[in-house]
Amino acid sequence: TVTYLERDPELIALTSDSTMEYPGVEIRIENDDAFSYTRKTDSKYDVIISLLAEPDNIVTNRFYTSEFFLDVKEVLRPGGIFMLKAGNSSSYISDEESAFISTVYNSLDGAFKNILPIKGESIYLVSSDSSLRTEIAYLAGEKDLENTYVNPYYLNDEIIRYNSKQLYEIIDRNMPGNHLDRPRAVFYKQRYQLSKAGTNRLPAIIIISILLLFPFITGSKGARTMYSASLNLAGTEILALILIQSTAGNFYQLAGLLIATVMGGLAAGSSAKLKIRDKYVELTPLILALLALSFSILSPAILAIQSGSIPVILSFTLVLVPAILAGYYYRRKTGKDASPSTIANIYFADLSGAALGFMIIAGILVPIYGIKSTFFILAFLNFASYITNQVI
Repeated sequence: TVTYLERDPELIALTSDSTMEYPGVEIRIENDDAFSYTRKTDSKYDVIISLLAEPDNIVTNRFYTSEFFLDVKEVLRPGGIFMLKAGNSSSYISDEESAFISTVYNSLDGAFKNILPIKGESIYLVSSDSSLRTEIAYLAGEKDLENTYVNPYYLNDEIIRYNSKQLYEIIDRNMPGNHLDRPRAVFYKQRYQLSKAGTNRLPAIIIISILLLFPFITGSKGARTMYSASLNLAGTEILALILIQSTAGNFYQLAGLLIATVMGGLAAGSSAKLKIRDKYVELTPLILALLALSFSILSPAILAIQSGSIPVILSFTLVLVPAILAGYYYRRKTGKDASPSTIANIYFADLSGAALGFMIIAGILVPIYGIKSTFFILAFLNFASYITNQVI
């Protein structure tokens, strides 16, 4: 029996061919996400092959994590083999590519006893608790497997062995593994993409970051609070997305609902007509800091739940309250008594804080420090905003 997993039902419909026959083989096509499937299936397999896109974003990162590899091992029969694609094949492997391969390799090492890197059209990592060999053409002949390309006419076992040895040499065994709450593979993959454009982009990124900090440094108290509230909301939204994809698996529709929840929270806050004293409104960054601290404590518990509706509901709650607070603060500072210049400064701070939040949290803080520590950093930034407003 061969089971093929494809999340997109339209793709299944377009590629299905009822006229094709596979004598002696039962083909099952499952409309499911591989991450979710491995957690809930009772089926066992001799071989699992993953040819998914490389993790250059948090959506695909889950298929390259230690947690996913452990789930895959549970679905394999004793001595079963798992193979995944781990990058493009080339004559020269850069430091960034080496870091990416190393973090994926070390993540597999936590689940399987043996890992064999194979270099072909792509780089593949073959993992098993049984022994593995590079003599692919020889083994195919030994098993009397008749096929078109996997044979001594197309494959040279000596070259395969030599390339495999080279790959072993560039793997850094001290490199930390890739996890759901700390997507390092995404960070290294993004570094690789930037390296292909040379170093010209780095100064531009630094200049953009400094410009985005400008409203916080030069703005009024209201602008600084709006800036930190927007940065906090952007960061919390990214973290909630990661929590959802780490527990619910496929989350394309849920991602849309999460964004709608953020927009709804902002709308609810900005339309609220609550008459709260100004001194209490200025406590917004302090309240957001306390919420971030609470979320840092809550996030490991959400990841531990693994599946079901509870982690999804909790993740939605993470973004709703900060969104309402940010929306209400914006309304208070841009009301009918505010001057056009004040409104412009608040709006500028709002967008700048959100832009910087998305950029540094998704691209740097979460991959390096993880979800829990990033929530602590958000709490610190909000505390800093509150203290700055008290001093200046």
